[in-house]
Amino acid sequence: MNDCQIGLSPQTIGVFTSFDGYSCTFDDDRWSLNRNIALNIGLVRHLLSPESFEGLRHTLKFFAVNMSAAHTSNLFDRYHALLKFCSGEAITPTLVVKYRQSIGAAHEWYLAVIRVLIKQWHRLNYPGLNPELVAFFNQLTLRGNRKGEAVKQLDNEKGPLSDIELLGFNDTLVQAYEAGRVSITELALSMLVSHTGSRPVQITNTRLVDLADSVSEQGEPFYSILMPRGKQPGQWFRLRFRRRALTEELFIILTAQATYVIATATACWPFKLSEELLKQLPLFPNWNAIKQISNETEFLATIKTDQLHLPSGRVTNILQQVTEAIGLISERTGQTLKLSAVRFRYTLGTRAAREGYGPLVIAELLDHSDTQNVDVYIQNVPEHAARIDEAVASQLAPFAQAFAGVIVTSKTVGVRGGDPGSDIRSDSGRGAGTCGCFAFCAANVPIPCYTCVHFQPWLDGPHQEVLSELLAERIRLIDVTQDVAVASVLDRSILAVTQVVEACKARKMQDASSSDPGAI
Repeated sequence: MNDCQIGLSPQTIGVFTSFDGYSCTFDDDRWSLNRNIALNIGLVRHLLSPESFEGLRHTLKFFAVNMSAAHTSNLFDRYHALLKFCSGEAITPTLVVKYRQSIGAAHEWYLAVIRVLIKQWHRLNYPGLNPELVAFFNQLTLRGNRKGEAVKQLDNEKGPLSDIELLGFNDTLVQAYEAGRVSITELALSMLVSHTGSRPVQITNTRLVDLADSVSEQGEPFYSILMPRGKQPGQWFRLRFRRRALTEELFIILTAQATYVIATATACWPFKLSEELLKQLPLFPNWNAIKQISNETEFLATIKTDQLHLPSGRVTNILQQVTEAIGLISERTGQTLKLSAVRFRYTLGTRAAREGYGPLVIAELLDHSDTQNVDVYIQNVPEHAARIDEAVASQLAPFAQAFAGVIVTSKTVGVRGGDPGSDIRSDSGRGAGTCGCFAFCAANVPIPCYTCVHFQPWLDGPHQEVLSELLAERIRLIDVTQDVAVASVLDRSILAVTQVVEACKARKMQDASSSDPGAI
C-alpha cells in the first residue's frame, strides 16, 4: 500500500489528517503520522478477526487525529506485542494474566498503555472488543514505569557522563572538526545536544529563525535559541517554545550551520526566496525533502508541517558517527565512549542537582511541565569529581587522552619553533613548549595549552612542575570552596599534563641512540 502523503484533501473519502498535518488513507496498511513515525497497521490484520481489526483501526485513527504520533505509535506497538503473544487467539483476561507474567514487574507499564487503548475503544463504542476485557482492565492494578534507573545507578554506559567525559567530548569534537573529520552539521548538532540536553525531536524541530543575538539589560551580548518544546500532550508542531541561552562560541557554530543550510538549499532550487522566508528553513534539514521543493508556493505549504526537518532518529546516529570519528575513550570503562542524546539530558540534570539547583530549575532546564520526574536527580546527587592525586591521574591519563598535541625533542623542531613569540612558559618562567598555531589566542597559558591540538611540549620541559602546581591548586580550591565540583574544572588539564609527563619519561628511557630526533 502507499504511504500517507502530505497535501491530500481531508475531505477526500477514506482520508484523514494526522495530528501533525499528514494526510493518511484509512484503508492503507501504513499510516505516516509525521516525519518520524509511521504505523504499519497491516501487521495486525492476520492476528485479529475482521470485526476487531476494524474496531482497532477506527480507535487508532482517533488517537492519530487527536494525539501525538509518538503516543499513538506507543499504543499500537504495545497492543501489537500482546497480539503476537496471543498468537491469533482472541484476547481474554486469562491470556492477559499470562502476558503480564511473561513481561515481568519491570514492564507492567506495557499493560497500562494497553489499558488506555482499551478504554478509549470501549468509550467510542467501536466493534470487536471483548466486554470481559474492558471490565478486567478497569479493575487491574499495575506498577508504573520505573524511571531514572540509569541516573540512580550512575550507569557507565547509559547514565550521566562524568565531567572528564563531557569536557573531553566537547574538546575532541572541536579538534575533529578542525581536522576535517566531522562536518559543520555534525559539529553543530552534537554541540547543541551537549550544551542544552534537549530531546532529539526538539533539536531537529529548530529553524534558522530561532537563533537570536541581542543585548542584555547590563549592555552585554546575549545569545539564545528558541527551543521547541517536546513531549507536551496535545501540542502541535512548533507551537510552544522555551528560550535557551547559548555561549558565544556555540552561537558562532550554529550561525555557521545556518549559513551552510541557506547556501546549500538555494543551490538546490530553481527559484529564490526572500531573506525572511529563508529563515524558516530547518537548522538541521532533511535534504531529500528540500530537493523536492520546486517553487515558492510549494515551500510555503510544506513549512506548515515537519516534512523538511531531519528525522529525530538521526540524532542518535549522528552522535554515534561523531563518537567513532573522534575516538574518545571513557576513563571509567577504558572503552570508546557510548553516547546518546538521553545521556546528555541525564548529565545536565545531574550537574544542575550537584550545583544545588532545586526541582523547579531542573524541570525548566529539562523542559518538564512539572517536577514529578526530577526527584531522581535531587535524591541521587553523584560525586563524579572524586579525589584526584598524582597516582590516580597516572592511572586515568591513558584512558582520558586529554593531551591532544605532539611532544617534540626541542624547540627547534617544532612548528613556529623559530618564533620567540611562540614559546609557552610555566608560571616560574621556564619554557615548556611551543605553540604551533598562527592565529591569535587569548588562552591563559600554560594550563589550557596542554589540551590544545596546537601545543608542542618540549621533551625536557618543566611538565612535572606544572603538574605539581595544578594538583596544589586543586587542593586549594577544595579548601576554600568546600566544593569538589568547583575544583574538578582542573581535572582534564591535570590528566593532560600527566599524560605528557608519562610520555616524556617513557621517551627518555628509550635507547639514547634513537635515530628519530623529531616528533613522537
